[in-house]
Amino acid sequence: MAQLSTRVSSFVLVAVTSVVALLTAAPANAQLATRVPSSVTTTIGEFNATATVSNLNLGITAATDSTTTFPYETTTQFTSAGIGYISQFGLAAGTLTFNFPQPVSISHLYVWNAYFTIELDHSINQVEMTFFDVNNSVLATWNAVVPIATVGDLTAYSSDLTLAVNGVSKVEMNVQTLHGGNEISLRRIAFAGPAESNGIASAVADSPAPAYPCPATDAVTIPVPGARSVVLLDASGREVAVQTNISTGYVQLAWQGLASGTYFARITTDAGLVRSAVTVQ
Repeated sequence: MAQLSTRVSSFVLVAVTSVVALLTAAPANAQLATRVPSSVTTTIGEFNATATVSNLNLGITAATDSTTTFPYETTTQFTSAGIGYISQFGLAAGTLTFNFPQPVSISHLYVWNAYFTIELDHSINQVEMTFFDVNNSVLATWNAVVPIATVGDLTAYSSDLTLAVNGVSKVEMNVQTLHGGNEISLRRIAFAGPAESNGIASAVADSPAPAYPCPATDAVTIPVPGARSVVLLDASGREVAVQTNISTGYVQLAWQGLASGTYFARITTDAGLVRSAVTVQ
């Protein structure tokens, strides 16, 4: 499955005034890191206690890629724990939601299709993904066609979004059709993006701190004891020119003419880095 070409029907940008800065090119040879969600939920229920939706995240790490293998259930029963997920009986369409602990950049989708080797036609086919930021605003949508699973291939189907969507806090995957079965059947799903060495990846890798007001128009205050320096980054990891003032326990940022959207303050303290999401109205 991993060698099959990507088939994308559309990539739709929404809320253009704030999304432009949230999309960056995804170079074909860029090093990728898999984004590990904090939770996976569904609107379509679970077939039974063995095929839970949380299995879709089981064993997914930052090092997971399209060559990683996850086994099929080869029997006619649910005899093996943790194989994957099957939707409630007779439900062949519905939504899977992936929540991330911090905003991430996503440019690739990995799908380990089908649960049983005996029911490959239960593989997902047409899907629509919607990407949301920390404020639950839509960043972009993307439609794809995923090929049916192959018995002899335990690796993932890999799909390149062409553009990386940055600042993603949630992905909703709406499964629209299957390859002929009557329940959604998957072993794993994972999302990956550029493995940044700085920028957002560094800014959000540590303790969060709330910024207020939220949203802000021209200034914010962030309570951070021991703050020594601060850098404000846009969703692509670029430094944004701002005025900064650090007093005891507080970081204050002021700006003029900053575009609407979500930014990230990377604050250096005596104890290490602290991050804060800053929403500009």
